[in-house]
Amino acid sequence: MQCRTVLFLLIILSGFSVGYASDVYKKEFELFKQKHELAFDKRANPDLRALERYIHNYKQHGIFFNKLFIYLGCIAVTPDSMPILYSYIDTICKKERMKIPLIFIHPKEGFFNAAACKLAWTCGAVMVGNDVITEVDDGELEAIITHEIGHVKHNHVNKKVIANIIGMILVNNLLKAVIKDRVITARDDGSAGLTRAHLGALYGRLLASLIIGKCFERQADSFACEHGKAEGLVKFMERLIAKEKKEDKDFDDVSELLTEAFPDLNIFHYAWLSLRYYSAKWGHTVDTFLRWVYHATPVWPHPSHESRIKAAQRYID
Repeated sequence: MQCRTVLFLLIILSGFSVGYASDVYKKEFELFKQKHELAFDKRANPDLRALERYIHNYKQHGIFFNKLFIYLGCIAVTPDSMPILYSYIDTICKKERMKIPLIFIHPKEGFFNAAACKLAWTCGAVMVGNDVITEVDDGELEAIITHEIGHVKHNHVNKKVIANIIGMILVNNLLKAVIKDRVITARDDGSAGLTRAHLGALYGRLLASLIIGKCFERQADSFACEHGKAEGLVKFMERLIAKEKKEDKDFDDVSELLTEAFPDLNIFHYAWLSLRYYSAKWGHTVDTFLRWVYHATPVWPHPSHESRIKAAQRYID
């Protein structure tokens, strides 16, 4: 009763629109975590934490509904548990004349992401990471969630599945005309190794990714901007850029610290610490390169942060 009273007061204080400088969703999320204390308690027995989530989710949505996010360890959001957030999502869905998707929160710390999934004729589901809610402001969170609703609205998962199937059929038929043998390589025990079906699946998905490119992410961004969330989207992209720059700076700071500590370290300690630093630095360099490949090539779905900011700015200007 006390929890519901506080939630009601939050709704009244928040008014009809959540301001970008407010932390209404953070406060509501704190109450949500209190209600599901066991699920968020890292010290609790992992089996009991999972059981608490399953009981809550199955009670709300049934044992066979959106098992993907249930198995990922997410917790379902209801109109009673987070009414302000749920009300915002309901408003967007009513404008679009679509069913409200199921809403899940991923309790794992360090998960700074969000996702959406809609298979076949279901209403779909949106999942938001714990760190997203606790780190971003309300305007950014609304932009992120509206972006994910855009994926549900435009059936991006279904379209991707269809594109993959068509791509696999096309590539498999092409390979059939070029490669006569169904089995391309065989193992020593005589069983099939690499087959035309394997290549068809691999290159079919690659073909589908090349055709789709980054269209779906741009369409979801446009959906969010059309609902007035361009500023929140820009701010979130700037936050991601700042995170990457901070990581670069952290490596520079540790390098400087290691250099300053050199006179106080013996040669073995310095060599060991230097080895650890450059191993981590190498991994960071590889990650930076892969991130560039991810954003710059059409095979991967997400455009660069800078290009997404530029596209959103058109709705602001």
